[in-house]
Amino acid sequence: MRRIILGLTAAMMLVAACGSSNDDATAEAVGDDSGAATADGTTTDGALRSEAPAAPGFDRSGAEVDAAAPGGDGAESTQSEIGLRAGSVDDNETWEAYLRYREAFALLGIPVDDLPVDGRRIITVTDEDGLPVLDAVVRIRGGDGAETTLRTGSDGRAVFLAPVGALDDQQSSPTFTATASHGASTATRELGSEPNQTIVLDGVEHDRAVRLDVLFLVDATGSMGDEIERLKANMVGVAEKIAASDAAPDVRFALTSYRDTSDDYVARTVDFTADVGSFVGSLRGLVADGGGDTPEALNEAFAQAVSEPRWRTDEDVVRLVFLIADAPPHIGRGQSYVTSIASAAGSGIRVFPIASSGTDDQAEYVLRQIAQATLGRFVFLSYGADGAALGSASNIDDEAYDVLALDDLVVRLVEEQLAPLVSR
Repeated sequence: MRRIILGLTAAMMLVAACGSSNDDATAEAVGDDSGAATADGTTTDGALRSEAPAAPGFDRSGAEVDAAAPGGDGAESTQSEIGLRAGSVDDNETWEAYLRYREAFALLGIPVDDLPVDGRRIITVTDEDGLPVLDAVVRIRGGDGAETTLRTGSDGRAVFLAPVGALDDQQSSPTFTATASHGASTATRELGSEPNQTIVLDGVEHDRAVRLDVLFLVDATGSMGDEIERLKANMVGVAEKIAASDAAPDVRFALTSYRDTSDDYVARTVDFTADVGSFVGSLRGLVADGGGDTPEALNEAFAQAVSEPRWRTDEDVVRLVFLIADAPPHIGRGQSYVTSIASAAGSGIRVFPIASSGTDDQAEYVLRQIAQATLGRFVFLSYGADGAALGSASNIDDEAYDVLALDDLVVRLVEEQLAPLVSR
């Protein structure tokens, strides 16, 4: 039955893709030296991107690898030699494709926590000169009196997802009132049904300092054992490169690792520190163990990562989480990840999930929910110990993307978040 459903899912995606525009069908590329991706899945140098998971002896981009490479055979040994590589997509930028993915996933009947996106609005807060305002607090009130609090990122954006039932009584033109504030500057406007809304604040004083809090949220169960050492090496490299970047940020790092209820710990956090050496030491001590069943304590760990570390809240700060996982949470146990999404969005925390190899349909869907609702990007290893990094219902293989070394990709994503501050 599952094969029949997956066949229908694939057919549905194909029909939808044929009737969509290139903008909707193509994920934003993260370039590498092999050429820029185009909408038909080719690169500018004429190479065709593979749409299938990597087979033994090939990587996900279709390049042949040496099965006799030192350290073992096939793609896994080459991965050890080359290091982890990854691609990424922004579901908010390819919105129609993301909606088709959600519809196709719904056919599988796999349980997840509901996060409606029908009323999605991207709210951008700028000053009178059009510059984005970091850490503007946006309070949105609906007709029922319910209030949602958001905080903008460095690009001045926040994403508003109307609460469940909020659209039911507002027909085709749902109305919400949004009040944005930063320091002494305040402005209020009515939000209609347009997907993109802008609020302009007068008299904003921008802080020239570049402050950055980065937390790594890592699944440390046994299923991550085949990649945890390579991931640790990548994270160490990321921390060092960020600290030494041209933006010269005032940066702090934290780490939350998690396993499951039957293990020696469920989730534990090393709080923020500006001492890169100390943080690297914490990373090096991370060991994969435990787990057992497929779901892990992601609900508990995500809630802890948002609430327990001492995130800077009284300054203009870029706040990022890199969530590295290959399994979904226990649906219905602990605080739902949907609640933690709301907490993260209210605190101005953007989450960039990194799907490790073996990620199934349920896990991918949850990770993409988290990324979309916090204005992060969904990152996925382009090949891993088991080949495919994504679930069989994913539509990412039908879209064009380029791959990059994982640490370079993560550093690039961080630099993109800092760019609006550096250019002021």
